[in-house]
Amino acid sequence: MKRRCLPLLGLALSPLTALAISVAEVQYSSNPGPAGTWPSDLEGQTITTSGVVTATDYISGRFFIEDPGGGPWSGVLVWDTAIQPNLGDLLQISGMVFEYNGHTEISPVTGHVLQASNQPLPAPVLLQSQQVATEEQWEGVLVRLQNLSVTSVQNNFGEWQVSDGSGSCQVDDVFFPLSQTGVTLQAGMSVASITGIVDYQYGAHAVNPRT
Repeated sequence: MKRRCLPLLGLALSPLTALAISVAEVQYSSNPGPAGTWPSDLEGQTITTSGVVTATDYISGRFFIEDPGGGPWSGVLVWDTAIQPNLGDLLQISGMVFEYNGHTEISPVTGHVLQASNQPLPAPVLLQSQQVATEEQWEGVLVRLQNLSVTSVQNNFGEWQVSDGSGSCQVDDVFFPLSQTGVTLQAGMSVASITGIVDYQYGAHAVNPRT
């Protein structure tokens, strides 16, 4: 990703000065890191970014924002239980870029502004299942998988596996338990599509269905 270089005009910027950047710049990583978790290039820096809320109620009140145009690297997790946004809110967020168990997030949040409500969500990026499992740039992004079959049924942690023929990926139930849908998974069962947010937990990327 190319970064804009602005002349400083002789001004010395404080280390705590918030950089106004896109969500993709927050998430982007050029370094696999010691454990292959691809930490953000801006880890530890205080930034300001704006994004549309694409998912809420993710583990202890966290939520996701995404650049309106979507695309790779364009989503990130925000951890602040006091904000309680709605889907489609356009939020300006200031805070520190933090890596938690390999998952990039903005925490702590030092400020936020509701810029608009009821904004259209970014279009889900159509991926192959294998891409969810192996490609870091989709972490935090709203994605869609199609023409799937169940390759492994749900375990005790609410995780299961699907494939579209390209390779299996993990599906998780962070936003709602599968039991609430009334669906009982069976190996080989067809799944027309899954739309959800990609996260990273316990050494694996997974898609968390919203629909």
